[in-house]
Amino acid sequence: MADIDTIVFDKTGTITEQTRSEINFQGSPLTDEQCQLIRSLANQSNHPLSKGIVSYLSFSKALPVKSYQEFKGSGTCATIDGHYLKMGSAEFVLGKNFMSSNTGSKIFISIDHEFVGYFILKNSYRKDLQKIVSALTSRFNLQILSGDNDSEEMFLKTLLGEKTKMLFNQKPEDKLKVIKELQNHVKKVLMIGDGLNDAGAFKQSDVGIAISDNTNKGNHTTISR
Repeated sequence: MADIDTIVFDKTGTITEQTRSEINFQGSPLTDEQCQLIRSLANQSNHPLSKGIVSYLSFSKALPVKSYQEFKGSGTCATIDGHYLKMGSAEFVLGKNFMSSNTGSKIFISIDHEFVGYFILKNSYRKDLQKIVSALTSRFNLQILSGDNDSEEMFLKTLLGEKTKMLFNQKPEDKLKVIKELQNHVKKVLMIGDGLNDAGAFKQSDVGIAISDNTNKGNHTTISR
């Protein structure tokens, strides 16, 4: 750890705080049944965005979940109470990109192969993040690697400074590739992420720190080497 000269941060769930996110739904009003179907799918994942949706939708009853699958960096799907649901990126759910002027993380939903709308989660960044980054920039090269879109890039530049390199829409394999490239340039890399989509990048990095908030009824930090 003493040799680290580069720190790479994930964004969602790492420098953001899921419990303080502002969440809205864009689409036709969801029925009670649709809410429970979506909540049941979101509850299967420990991803910060899924946890945000779980907290947004009120609980009514547990529904049977079958054939659950999670595709890292893309989304999840399952058959729930006889209905087939997909949740995740526009490309995963719709098979194409989706242009929107709304800022924030977007989670798209389809039920029985019909698109029903998407959630917008406007990020709340961790307290004193700017102060921490200012302290780190004097000693380390900093970089953001995010699987999310770049809708908040300008705000992040204001928050983190122009020197912090930022890459968005990064799949797990993209993050791994970036870590390798940094090491090929003789960098000693510390990766800080949520430990879910970042497993490959953690394994490749010289040191990895996984942060999770209230995932298992507590706050946990795991360090790997």
